[in-house]
Amino acid sequence: MVADGLPAGRLARVAEFGRIAEAAHAALSSVLRTPAELEAGSWLLLETLDAVVLLERPGFLGGRLGAMADRLRACGGRRRVYRGAWRWQIAPDPPLLRLTGP
Repeated sequence: MVADGLPAGRLARVAEFGRIAEAAHAALSSVLRTPAELEAGSWLLLETLDAVVLLERPGFLGGRLGAMADRLRACGGRRRVYRGAWRWQIAPDPPLLRLTGP
């Protein structure tokens, strides 16, 4: 979710979102960012390239994800399995970038 006025800090955001999901009787995974945080850029966007966007201000999140996908295609980037985990290989020659875990 990208929204203005989110609580400061991840724990406060997750707690607030948990109350909303509970009230809706839904099991949801949350990624909560403000528009300014999204504009600053984040490796997390790589993990959302294949996400389903349910609702957005026209062009806001979809436009940023589309631009990132275009840049990845232009440099030959792709997501691959390496040692049992997904990694992004941003260009054909550099080593795979680890995005999660040790």
